[in-house]
Amino acid sequence: MPGTCHRLCLWHILTIASKLVQGVAQEQSFRKDFENLIYGIYSVDDFRRERDCLISKHRLADVPWFSELFAAQERWSLDHCGDTFCGLTGTKQWSETMENLFKFRFYRKLPLSKFIVQYFNVVTNLREEELAQDCESWQDKPILLVDVPLLAEAAKTYTRRIYVDFEQEYRSHLACICERFPTDGTTHKFRVTPIPQKQCSGVVEFDPASTSVSCNCKKFESSGILCMQTARSSSPRAYCACTR
Repeated sequence: MPGTCHRLCLWHILTIASKLVQGVAQEQSFRKDFENLIYGIYSVDDFRRERDCLISKHRLADVPWFSELFAAQERWSLDHCGDTFCGLTGTKQWSETMENLFKFRFYRKLPLSKFIVQYFNVVTNLREEELAQDCESWQDKPILLVDVPLLAEAAKTYTRRIYVDFEQEYRSHLACICERFPTDGTTHKFRVTPIPQKQCSGVVEFDPASTSVSCNCKKFESSGILCMQTARSSSPRAYCACTR
């Protein structure tokens, strides 16, 4: 279909990788490091550094599957796929939801005819839940963490579930350090680093004339949610425009 982008499923990648490292590396330590690589890295340089560290730490250089996976990283890594909108399907929370969903609704030997029926039942339930969340969001607005234009606009724009995720980004921006680069014309550029540094730094560009804001994490482009790096570096004038 024109305009679509085929990406590899991060949940599927994580599931297979966890099975392959059994006996090769400590599974719990590997899973934490690998989750950080696929869900928390969005710049090319950071990805290369963390990838090499992962391979060295867990001795994965001789595992063919990982070699093939990293050779095709443009089909799944955030540094390559950030410009493609995928909603919440690229998040760790969505992967966990899908894992629980398939674990309790499907099994390997399920006949095709029953699988199709079960599949449509699941889709119907998910759509009904989505409609219920939309209805709840229209009728009852969330209590704002603080009364600021950014959160007020987000409460009107997002559903309750998405607003909760956005509010977490807003909370996180309060614990970030913002360093400003030398100004180039009318565009302002910042490096925003979380403290403590559990995630990589983000580079944000802000044009005050048009109130346009962009971050190299591409969270807004891929999920429609303003990231903590942008919230930390943006001026109040740009806040309302950032959620649209």
